[in-house]
Amino acid sequence: MASLPPSPCSLPRDALYEILLRLPAKDLCRLRAVCPEWRSLLSDPRFVAAHAIRHPGPLIVAGYERPKEGIICDILDLSGRVVMRIPAQEGVRRVMSIQLNLICTEKRMTLDCQLLNPVTRAVCALPEGFAKEHAQKRGIFDHKVFLSFGKAPLTGECKVLRILDNLSDIRPKQLCEIFTLGGKDSQWRKKKAPEDIVYLGCCKSVVMDGIVYFLSYLDGCIASFNLHTEVWSKALHGPLSSLADGDSTLKRSWPHLSMATLNGCLVVVHHSEASIDLWFLMDLDKGLWVKQHSIPPIPISYRSVISPLSVLDDGRIVLMEMEGQGVIRTYNPRSNTLADIAVLGSCVAVGKTFYISTTLPLQFLLRLRPLVPAELLDLSLLKLLDFQLFSYFAV
Repeated sequence: MASLPPSPCSLPRDALYEILLRLPAKDLCRLRAVCPEWRSLLSDPRFVAAHAIRHPGPLIVAGYERPKEGIICDILDLSGRVVMRIPAQEGVRRVMSIQLNLICTEKRMTLDCQLLNPVTRAVCALPEGFAKEHAQKRGIFDHKVFLSFGKAPLTGECKVLRILDNLSDIRPKQLCEIFTLGGKDSQWRKKKAPEDIVYLGCCKSVVMDGIVYFLSYLDGCIASFNLHTEVWSKALHGPLSSLADGDSTLKRSWPHLSMATLNGCLVVVHHSEASIDLWFLMDLDKGLWVKQHSIPPIPISYRSVISPLSVLDDGRIVLMEMEGQGVIRTYNPRSNTLADIAVLGSCVAVGKTFYISTTLPLQFLLRLRPLVPAELLDLSLLKLLDFQLFSYFAV
């Protein structure tokens, strides 16, 4: 007769301690019911303190329109405490976007852009000028520039997508270009422009699973660019598109829409006088949107945008006011209440991360060579991206 498997309580306490320490808080809440020993361990203040250190929660990365006392970015914890300040490099005018734990900044005089690793302070300058097919266009100063970047899921390549608005034409027109970090090409490559003009403003675009999503000027639609195939997909109907037919009030609300990602879902945020509604895309193929939260109205300026950043283990949602006073808040769906955390001033880009305190030494990066994709073997690129590598291997 086969012996019975050992009881979960028969694990050595030190081994059990190390295993449980690695689990997220929401899983530990359920594991308290396994047996009295586990409940005792999980209730021990020393374990609670150690777990809090191991799982500090998301950190907020706030980028500014212009340097504030020489600071271009602040990294904060959820108490509002600034844990790191990122000084602006010479000539940097503003932060354009924050993704992949990297900060995209724009220079003041040339409008050239660069990617900055806030931990190592490594900088990757992006190519100047246009793609060769766009070389006949007017100067870069005649265009409004927007950059977004992410990883192609199949290859792991980090790609930068650039959309340029032609400000000098009577009829709006956009150009589309792409650049691969560590790739063989040293210049931007031309790509087909989006069929319909897309918004390039604050919180009008997000990156998720290798897809860059944009709010479109076409009423209620969302454009998307695949970083792997480097083509635009068919426009996706947003959550309010079917409601807006014949409703001029809703059509006027398109500028009050923004986008975010929460719990792995694409989210459209609709700002109105009555509420801030969060619509989650539950089924991409069916275009199924569900309004999961309706947040009480927040008094903000006309140009401000409320951007949801993350969902905490207790269900609260972290919100950031963009292009306004820069207030960080949490929303509690259970009590339908808001709580202010900190006031940062006007922010134009925001991101979140989990790791900032450790930088991988070059020797460790060299040992990682067999483990990382071939396109990341360039040491300068490794130095730029080691923030992500640390986050990946520290899990």
